[in-house]
Amino acid sequence: MVTALSGLRCPYRAEVGRIKVGAAADLLLVKGNPLEDLSIIADPEENFVMIMQDGKVVKNRTN
Repeated sequence: MVTALSGLRCPYRAEVGRIKVGAAADLLLVKGNPLEDLSIIADPEENFVMIMQDGKVVKNRTN
């Protein structure tokens, strides 16, 4: 959200800070709550269920 407030200095051309069609998106869907157990991020192969980078899904284990 902070980058959206930087005006002309913002390096992103698409809308940021939102999850919607047309917005730039990097998104992680994580198994568990890393705010309660930070060790979750130590094993991304096991605990990162979906990874979206630049609006494209690069990993999807939601099935």
